[in-house]
Amino acid sequence: FFGMASSHTLLHAAPSGVTLYAFDVALNKFLSKGSVGCAIIGNGKLNQYQLLCYSDSKSPICTTTLTASNEFQYNVSQGPSYGSFTSDDKNIWSVSFRAESEAHIFAVHVGLAYWGCQGKPPNVTQYDIANGNGAQGISNGDYVAIKYTGWYVKEDDQGMPMLGDICDPPKGNDKLFKFQMGQGVVCQGLETGMLGMKKEGKRVIVLPPAYSATSPQSCVYVVELCKVKWEGRHHSTTSSQVDVMSESSFGGYIAAESAKKDLLKRLGAQGSQPLFPGMDPHQPQHTSHLSPSGGSPDRLPPPVPAPPPPAAHPAPTLAPY
Repeated sequence: FFGMASSHTLLHAAPSGVTLYAFDVALNKFLSKGSVGCAIIGNGKLNQYQLLCYSDSKSPICTTTLTASNEFQYNVSQGPSYGSFTSDDKNIWSVSFRAESEAHIFAVHVGLAYWGCQGKPPNVTQYDIANGNGAQGISNGDYVAIKYTGWYVKEDDQGMPMLGDICDPPKGNDKLFKFQMGQGVVCQGLETGMLGMKKEGKRVIVLPPAYSATSPQSCVYVVELCKVKWEGRHHSTTSSQVDVMSESSFGGYIAAESAKKDLLKRLGAQGSQPLFPGMDPHQPQHTSHLSPSGGSPDRLPPPVPAPPPPAAHPAPTLAPY
């Protein structure tokens, strides 16, 4: 099947199919190839993973091998419902998912596969699915506003990492989650994985058990950096290039944090106990409404007709080879 060894299994497939676009160098634009299936398959023991798009007869149309050097650069910079990548034959492709949620989950699985093809190293691993804007990334001390979600990571009988239940429920969707880097508001492993992110960047971060604050299991996060306020240093881009946080947008948070630190300092001086003994305000509440994906390649869903493409497809984010 697809010319792959029988030991390869399905990591994830787009449940509703995708619309596939091929970049035409001569015309300098993407051309639709119709509705197709899109999946990630691999073998955890061999550390081999591939992303492929296939026809209704399950014949491959384009294939890209995931490597530890991140050469194929799957990214979502074209929009929340899109994914772009370079295939093994150096052609550029774009896929349009039926729903943003499907594109979001597919990107998380790409990050898991990237971690897997490196042999699931015991350190924090990050994969940028959108590089963001500006020449400077965030560091400890900067104030950030983000959206993020975390999942447990499971493994199949071949050792392939699979997306499990949610371990850290979505934050920042209704109101951006704001904090200062390096202050322990989120677990240290997540902060480590966020270092260097740029404004409007999106990153998949895998935390092995030693870096996870939730359980002895590995966890995977997807983080979107929405706003930044540089602390004690000048950012290297103009305000038109990077919409950094203004004092008014983050001033209330900074003032509240300052007041909280002052209160805790005074309580500590008085020998007071925590206001809510035994409660960790940073420990996420667990939910279990996502099931891990998996199965054998021969169970790939057939392509489902996708919605019509937009009137004007976004320009490619990768330059032709």
